[in-house]
Amino acid sequence: MIFGKDNLEMREFIYSLIDFDKVNSVLDLGCKDGLDLRNLAKKISTKESELYGIDISERFIEKAKEVSKDNSNIHYLVADVSRKLPFKDNYFDLVYSLNLLECIEIKESFLKEVNRVLKEEGIVVFGHFDWDSIIINGKDKKLIRKIVTAYADNQQDWMGSVDSWMGRRLLGEFNKTKLFKGSIFTYVLTNSEFEKGNYGYGMIKGFKDLIKDNLITKDEYERFYDEMLLLNQTGEYFFSINMYIYVGRKCFQ
Repeated sequence: MIFGKDNLEMREFIYSLIDFDKVNSVLDLGCKDGLDLRNLAKKISTKESELYGIDISERFIEKAKEVSKDNSNIHYLVADVSRKLPFKDNYFDLVYSLNLLECIEIKESFLKEVNRVLKEEGIVVFGHFDWDSIIINGKDKKLIRKIVTAYADNQQDWMGSVDSWMGRRLLGEFNKTKLFKGSIFTYVLTNSEFEKGNYGYGMIKGFKDLIKDNLITKDEYERFYDEMLLLNQTGEYFFSINMYIYVGRKCFQ
């Protein structure tokens, strides 16, 4: 999985919210190919650091192990994170996750597990795009709204649930458990160029998959895509999406 400069800059913003002086052990839930774990490992000063990544996809975990083979302190597991996490109580200094929570059907039970494996002085960092916050410039507002809504509400086979408003719900999901005390931070990822490597470019290319799901027509996608090319030529192209990041700690009962 290759990310462009815009996505990597967003991740660096998220990392900047973490006090790494107090982090030695890390758990990444929904780690995909392990990019965040490899980046986090570089920011931890202790040689005894221990990092674990879990993902339900065997393909992602195989890739993660391949690209992390020189990192003996990073370990990967194929597991369903919506079930009991395979770790002892009070085990991790940092529990990290990006764009996972909307996929978990029973969120309160999942967050209880996050609380269980987090050390008393540990930190939880969950980031999530608010898919309904996607903004794309164009003349055909109705068509753009249709495409964005279809994308935001489309539940993939591997997703236990879908919620295009997960970003704006993030604080509330943690608060209603009464297990954490934290704050929300916001990052707006923006693109003004429709070019390969930019997050918006990749997403708009991916909108084409909505055709096979019968959510939009081939003609609708082609008209939309052609306009993106034209707007890029005239300097009018614009894409943005909001990332919300929850940073918190355990509440002491």
